Amino acid sequence: MKIDNIRYQEPIIQRTLLGQKPANVFNDSPTVTRDYVSVGEALPAGDTASVWGDIPHKHADGTPQLREVVASLDLNPRSPIRYGLIAAGIGAAVGALAGLAAAPALGLSSLAGSLAGGAGLAALAGGGAALAVRGDQVKVVWTRHDITDHKLIGYREFVGPGQKNGQPGYFHRFVPDVQATVIGTYSTPAAVHYKEEAK
Repeated sequence: MKIDNIRYQEPIIQRTLLGQKPANVFNDSPTVTRDYVSVGEALPAGDTASVWGDIPHKHADGTPQLREVVASLDLNPRSPIRYGLIAAGIGAAVGALAGLAAAPALGLSSLAGSLAGGAGLAALAGGGAALAVRGDQVKVVWTRHDITDHKLIGYREFVGPGQKNGQPGYFHRFVPDVQATVIGTYSTPAAVHYKEEAK
């Protein structure tokens, strides 16, 4: 059994309150009061809703804080024997049921049909599975990810007709404008199975 403990660094992310926006409302007014409002302006009167975002912890200079983590990766190639036996077992069960159902039409007893179907499908499934994983190899592949900071800079108002509790009117929907800024990158490992290309 080959298990590799691979160390890497990832950002410390915390769900954070970015600010407030007007709550979505339903009323009989189709008027759009303001299409876009920046965070620096006062919110209109009424209920508000919170806007949340995933924020990376940062150092004083604005760079992301990283922590070390360990990934335990299974680097064992797939075994043709093991996968063949598993597939053969499943094939035997399915084949036995199919053979049992087909036995009367073939003039066989239930037991004979079940055994014939199970043996045939077990051999077919087991051999196919073993062949499919023959020559399997495993390698560690690294994937790069952006570390993104988020900031609420405003919101937009959209108005559309509709009904609520049988009453016609207009929905006023307020969509937050969240600015996303990439402040760094990190990479994560994964075990990937592959076969060498035939030459």
